[in-house]
Amino acid sequence: EGHLETDYVVRAESLEHAKGALGTLSLQQVLQLLEQRIDDTAPPPTRRWFDVMRTENSDADVPHE
Repeated sequence: EGHLETDYVVRAESLEHAKGALGTLSLQQVLQLLEQRIDDTAPPPTRRWFDVMRTENSDADVPHE
């Protein structure tokens, strides 16, 4: 949820050089940059993952009207 921006992904002396440098990045590299940005800005978890799973599983056992 929300909006995040990375720092400049590449720096170059011209638009053409910047486009060329961006074109050499793989999608995996771009994904890593975005995931790093998320990790850098995400708040620390308030519950452990297994506590969340326990809560979600117990909610699934409750019949809905």
